[in-house]
Amino acid sequence: MKSQQERGVTVRFTGSGEEANRNNSYPHKACFAQPSGVTLTKGGLMYVADSESSTVRCVSLRDGGVKAVVGGAIDPLDLFAYGDVDGKGREARLQHPLGVVWSEREKLLYVADSYNHKVKVVDPATKRCTTLAGTGQSGLVDGPFEHAQFSEPGGLCLDPTERVLFVADTNNHAIRVLDLDQRTVTQLRVEAPDVSVTRSGTGPSAPGFKRLTGKRAQVVQCPPVTVGGGGGGGEVRLALHVTLPPSTDWTSGATSAWQVIPEPGVLESCHPARGVIQPDQDISLTLVTAEGLEPTSSTVQIELLVYFCEASGVCHMQGALLAIPLVPSQSPASTPSQVTLHYSPRLPKTA
Repeated sequence: MKSQQERGVTVRFTGSGEEANRNNSYPHKACFAQPSGVTLTKGGLMYVADSESSTVRCVSLRDGGVKAVVGGAIDPLDLFAYGDVDGKGREARLQHPLGVVWSEREKLLYVADSYNHKVKVVDPATKRCTTLAGTGQSGLVDGPFEHAQFSEPGGLCLDPTERVLFVADTNNHAIRVLDLDQRTVTQLRVEAPDVSVTRSGTGPSAPGFKRLTGKRAQVVQCPPVTVGGGGGGGEVRLALHVTLPPSTDWTSGATSAWQVIPEPGVLESCHPARGVIQPDQDISLTLVTAEGLEPTSSTVQIELLVYFCEASGVCHMQGALLAIPLVPSQSPASTPSQVTLHYSPRLPKTA
């Protein structure tokens, strides 16, 4: 179906705008119910994971006509024909499928069956839908397909060989890797890139530098730290433990963070220089001091931004600036200074 439109114009391709599970050869009479994932084939078809009708549908890119593939009820207004049943056509049952991806090599569809905590495979030629991986129980378990567990899987993506399937495992906050040859599930390790600062281009006035907290943030004076090597090239290994006040917890969905604000001429390097505050996990970083460290005016500042909530539901955002004086000594620079600091935000005073 060709449409001559100006660049930047969005037009309706298929669907009436009504929420239903209606298949029709006339594209503007067909109905969907919260369509989510889509995937294209080289043969001019688009498959749709129609989440609220718990179906997989097929759209012709030639004329916009819509056909059923698997799942759903005969009555187009019945959006409650869901479940977890392997089968053919309407005999199959899905529950809120979100992602779908087409394998041109295998001529198969992979479906993220979110509320069933499974990944399923559909053969459009036979309209048969079967469980590929997942027990149906919400969890985070790697291993063989039949023992693996997911928690509301969402997006799907095949690698270029189409032998590896990546799954965005929503509630586990993880990317799972399905080896389609070995039939095993593993978790993709996601590591943050090295973040460090060096003497060049550091400090609050450095290009692109942005404070986490405002100018009125609480300043916490920490005990002085002795640095070997007369200050030049001395190493400090710092562990910072952040705890919350009693009867409070970390704010769900809010990212508490930290970063180092080194003054020029104080640090040669710092690794890492910023990061996310993880509950019950120390912040660990290594500082290397610059040559010519001044014994009375050399201070490293660590900025903290902490989100936490009281049991009553009242939530707080609190910033702090930890000021750590560095004092040079004549001990060997090869002997690192080991320092542990503790910080806990304070609950606001009530009237």
